[in-house]
Amino acid sequence: MVENLESKAFYESILYFLREYKTHNNNDIKHIILTNTRDFYLIDAREYLIFAKDKTILKAFDNCDKNQGTDTSTSKFYATLKDYLPSLNSTLKFTHFHIQTTPLPLLYQALSPQVLLKQKNCIDANTLNQSFYDELLYILGLKEIDQKGKILILPTTEQNTLLDSICNKLGLDRDKDFETIFSLLTTWNNRILFLRLLESMLLSFKHIKKPFLDIDTLQNFTDLNTLFFDILALKKEKRKTDLKLKDSIPYLNSSLFDKTELEKQNKEISKLDSNHLAIFKHSILKKDKDYKDTQSLPLLEYLFKFLHAYDFTTTPKDIIDHIKTNHDKLINAAVLGLVFEKLNGYKEGSFYTPSFITSYMCKESLEKVVIEKFNERKSWECDSLESLAQKLDKLTDSKDGYKEANAIFDSIKVCDPAVGSGHFLVSMLNAMIELKFRLKILCEIHIDDNGERDYKRLKDIRLRLENDEILIQDSNNTLHTYQTPAHENLESHIIQKALFHNKRILIESCLFGVDINPNSCEITKLRLWIELLKYSFYIFDSNGKNTGDLETLPNIDINIKCGNSLVSNIALDMTKESLEKDLKNRLNDNATLESANEILSTINDIQNKLPHTIQDYKDAVSAYKNETNAELKSLHKQKIHTTQSFIIAIFHKTSKAYQNFKNALSSYLQRYGYNGIDNATLQNESLDSALIKSLNDYTINFNFHKSLDIPKEPQGFVEKELITLIESMREYENLINDTNAFEWRFAFPEVLDSNGDFLGFDLVIGNPPYIRQEEIKHLKPQLQKAFRIYKGTSDIYTYFYEQGHKILKHNGILSFITSNKYCRAGYGEPLREFLLEATALLYYIELNGIKVFDSASVDTSILSFIKTTPDSTHTFDFAHPKDYDTKANAPLQEYITPQSLLQSSLTKESFIFQDSTNAALKAKIEAIGTPLKEWDISINYGIKTGYNEAFIIDSAKRDEILRNCVSENERQRTSELIKPILRGRDIKRYSYEWAGLWIIGTFPALKLNIDDYPALRNYLESYRPRIDQSGEKGCRKKTSNKWFETQDNIAYYQEFEKEKIVYPETSQGAYFMYDNQKIYAEKTAFIITTNSNPKFLLALLNSKALTFYYKKFCGGCILGNTAYQYNKHALERLPIPQITESNKPLCDEIIKCVDKILESKAKDSTLDTKELESQIDSLVYKLYNLTNDEIEIIEK
Repeated sequence: MVENLESKAFYESILYFLREYKTHNNNDIKHIILTNTRDFYLIDAREYLIFAKDKTILKAFDNCDKNQGTDTSTSKFYATLKDYLPSLNSTLKFTHFHIQTTPLPLLYQALSPQVLLKQKNCIDANTLNQSFYDELLYILGLKEIDQKGKILILPTTEQNTLLDSICNKLGLDRDKDFETIFSLLTTWNNRILFLRLLESMLLSFKHIKKPFLDIDTLQNFTDLNTLFFDILALKKEKRKTDLKLKDSIPYLNSSLFDKTELEKQNKEISKLDSNHLAIFKHSILKKDKDYKDTQSLPLLEYLFKFLHAYDFTTTPKDIIDHIKTNHDKLINAAVLGLVFEKLNGYKEGSFYTPSFITSYMCKESLEKVVIEKFNERKSWECDSLESLAQKLDKLTDSKDGYKEANAIFDSIKVCDPAVGSGHFLVSMLNAMIELKFRLKILCEIHIDDNGERDYKRLKDIRLRLENDEILIQDSNNTLHTYQTPAHENLESHIIQKALFHNKRILIESCLFGVDINPNSCEITKLRLWIELLKYSFYIFDSNGKNTGDLETLPNIDINIKCGNSLVSNIALDMTKESLEKDLKNRLNDNATLESANEILSTINDIQNKLPHTIQDYKDAVSAYKNETNAELKSLHKQKIHTTQSFIIAIFHKTSKAYQNFKNALSSYLQRYGYNGIDNATLQNESLDSALIKSLNDYTINFNFHKSLDIPKEPQGFVEKELITLIESMREYENLINDTNAFEWRFAFPEVLDSNGDFLGFDLVIGNPPYIRQEEIKHLKPQLQKAFRIYKGTSDIYTYFYEQGHKILKHNGILSFITSNKYCRAGYGEPLREFLLEATALLYYIELNGIKVFDSASVDTSILSFIKTTPDSTHTFDFAHPKDYDTKANAPLQEYITPQSLLQSSLTKESFIFQDSTNAALKAKIEAIGTPLKEWDISINYGIKTGYNEAFIIDSAKRDEILRNCVSENERQRTSELIKPILRGRDIKRYSYEWAGLWIIGTFPALKLNIDDYPALRNYLESYRPRIDQSGEKGCRKKTSNKWFETQDNIAYYQEFEKEKIVYPETSQGAYFMYDNQKIYAEKTAFIITTNSNPKFLLALLNSKALTFYYKKFCGGCILGNTAYQYNKHALERLPIPQITESNKPLCDEIIKCVDKILESKAKDSTLDTKELESQIDSLVYKLYNLTNDEIEIIEK
């Protein structure tokens, strides 16, 4: 321990911490401060956790705080600490500052809420700057609305916004043409925000003296359009504009400034007017005295003023340097990523993944991939980064060691199949740089005229990651900054250039992404460009003179592709060899001469042309990435398209769809001739002329008109065979024309070998979209065909696990953050079985109770696996960092204490993560109990009416209906239909609080005639057509039930009349109650009826032992840290002892306690019965023969 902390105040602080943390369960302590009012010692509360886990200290604490010892004084506790602490082999980190000698900015920071209370501030890459986002939306002409929990972006009606100007000047309708408008807005918004970052960077480089995004320089939207296409899109020597900017803005070679298809249709920003837009009511400009009273500004001027009101220059180093304190004005690349994602992601169910998640997942998975990659290439057997670093240290002793080490590292292939805003790829990029530094292979890279690279280690620097940003300290321990260099040997220039080259190589060679949303793809490209832009450096000529030009950005856009990651037609395991084998087998199947010739020609193409075409494809992609000439870029793109088309055409020719259609057409023509097509009918209707033309065209394309003996005279036709022919043609055309398919098989030549066989990625990582199965009905036929794990009720994210597995190489690693429902839900069973059989789990991080996504109300988890078959002894790490505070934005790994679990301990029935101690306790409880499912019981849902507002009434309405009955007979009949009812929220432990509600029990199972109940009929008719069961808009869902009946049949209505147990579906714990008063239950509750003693069952269900078992082992849905969902399938797994002759005395004692509780609750439902409940818990422990240690596990 640190000597200068040793004091009475230090010992007191430990006592006070333990009282809060252990006695009062206060898990929200942020810092401890020790001070004498001059010197301050600031200690993170997590440092004190060592004291809360130390047995000697805890024993001394119990002696003192719980009066368990002979001497229970605090002085005795302090004395024990004084003697014991020096023997601890541990250190305590703290921050020390003196009130008079510490610079004021440091004091400000140290004593700020952001530090002391770990409050978020906008520099945190996890945090959206809401004020910035709201005003940006306003200027764009957009608004965010919440529609049934789903956030939508819609147009506003505000005049003179960007959207309004688009509508007025381009003749578009804000509702009908919203997709087009939104695409234009996204493109222009991306460019303008990119330019704002570029402007800030050029100012920090001292490349320019003043901002260029201002109304003096760019006076209208025409000037802005000129900046896009006549300056940024062109090299300096080709710029012919009169704008003064043309010489000061560097050429960057970014396709961001290529015209989009819409812009090629003359929908350019130059068409827009800059009319006066009213200042946003919460505008940041209102904080500026110059604009405090301004009511409106011209649109373009307003946009520029708004952007300059925020500081785009800041990265976390400014906080470390104590430069920036106006946190509400800080905007960095990560915050912009969140803005992009919010603007764009909700439609596809994607959510921005915060940095503490991406950083953890990237770091953990990358380290394992790198070790595996070096072991594979060098035949090493490293099992840790330390052992790898030792090997690399020896390797880099040789001249070419750094070059070889970097070549191996740079060969890693990482893919995010649902890339969204690109946050995972950005995190991975920075994690790769940081890992290169830790492995001591981060180098300066010198590239000669022939493209050869020479590597020299970047020494004497320090590098770390903070909030997804790379922070570098130079040899003078000064934070790295870059300005226009006087000569190229300046350390800042060397660092800047090294980081640029390393990032460029990693982006070009290692990082790949796919997304169904084209706007997401553009945002990902933009974010990767920004990562390179931050390390742009000045080019020096052969004479060592600074040319004033910045290094151009590569064409990294080709690594990010748009498509549906889940839909493919070409199998990944189809190899060149298997294709040849399949075709040769067809030759042996009595192929015709024409067919044999075609097969031989295809085999020849595969053997001779395919390898050359694959190489041409790879070369064209490589050349495209580094090309800056627009014309040559276009030629490379054309070459890429040509080679891809040839490759895919070969695979189409070998497909079953092609073969089936060709055989069907050949057979049909030989039997029925041309007349069987030209004059055929379906259901007495002539064939569509387009269909006839297609079939005749295929006849010619397949050369059937020459090779087949086709009858010329009418032969009639068989309609069934015609239908088969047409269906086979449709299947073939669907294959070759499927624009929705994304062919992983050939999408990325970087993961193909020289034969064109698919090798796979080393790492697949990401956050698959959150889209419920009801919203993907159109995809289900394709998903069912493509995925082993298909289940009709599965949400879309589940399929990404199997797809990720498919696109991995053998021994590759997958790491996903998704909903954790697949672990327990019924729809997750096929996925669970797949994971257990086809993967070796690496780790599972339960994030239940941690709100990872601000906009998604879903509990999540991180799962990582290796693509390999596990053996029976394989173990994986499990952790549940319940204490993690998202506000603190601390590294997640600091909160993770992994447990090693056997993969074989998991089952396809549910994933329940338990260590050996809990597993033994589980087995003991199960050995004594009988699963509730095997009891003579019935568990039923509460009543679903379809519209509670009509069918559930209060006492006043019940009395009114009964008063309206015209006879006593009707009143009696009606009264018998109206039953008291409980909702889930009304149910407590052993009791209930009735809200005076009644249900109109017009159950379909009763087969009532509503005319026998005139008063009730009149009441219910007042709710028509809302309660009609027609399925029409504004009505209940379509059923065969009558309009006045409840939505569900309720064939079990008599169960409500019995003695029973009632419980809420969702609660904060075990809330089971007993009823013998014939009370009914609404859909948020369940009932249990049994021929056994219900009071005994009630006691067990409410007991701590069974509550522990349910939460830990039953696979029910646990909501957050405290809420339970008592699913029927999970509840039925509870092992409860049957009453036998041997345990009857114990069971009778339990029932007596229940009777006392019920008697007390009958008098006053609020009476405290904890003492009796505690007695029941003790008796239940005896019933299961639990030891004190086992009881402690449950109680804890």
